[in-house]
Amino acid sequence: HPMNTCPGKEKEEKEERERQEEEGEEEEGEVAMVDEEDSDSSQGEEDEGKERCPVRRDSAEEAVLRVARQNDTIMDFTNQPGASLVEQGIAAGYTLDAHLEHLDLTNNRIRVIESLDGLLRLQHLCLRQNLIRRIQGLTTLGALQELDLYDNHIRKIEGLEECTSLTSLDLSFNKIRSIVNLEHLTTLKQLYLIQNKISCIEGLSTLVNLTC
Repeated sequence: HPMNTCPGKEKEEKEERERQEEEGEEEEGEVAMVDEEDSDSSQGEEDEGKERCPVRRDSAEEAVLRVARQNDTIMDFTNQPGASLVEQGIAAGYTLDAHLEHLDLTNNRIRVIESLDGLLRLQHLCLRQNLIRRIQGLTTLGALQELDLYDNHIRKIEGLEECTSLTSLDLSFNKIRSIVNLEHLTTLKQLYLIQNKISCIEGLSTLVNLTC
């Protein structure tokens, strides 16, 4: 015979099961909400950390390694003021690849041109916007074709005796008073001397290849 059951008891048991199920759903909902809050909090902390972290510029050494990986004939040290590389002079303490053909040291507060003796293949040298007062340190750069000394503190044209392959020379925005010591640069095609203190155009008669 089937076992007799009490309708009242069945109802109580059913209600108890429903209550337990509802409590379980509520607990799951609370856990989900906590997880979302933790996730939002951690994401906020991460974003806040990103905002607090300043953008760090490459050090001079990092710039060397970064550019060297791209092309071992080109090095760009543009805008690296304060780095040990330029505080001590150009490339002081660093070994520049002898195969280097392009070197850009724009805006580095460089005062002295030095440590370039081994760059026998260097063709393009840019020293724009520095603190250079004298043209020197270029005696071994016989392959140099372009020299850019725009916006420095140079007072006299000198130190170019061995740079006989030059085709472009930019000395604009300096403190030069006279055009001298260029007679031997017969391959020169481009010469820029704007914004200097030159009062007389002279010393250019041998530069027969000048176009501008």
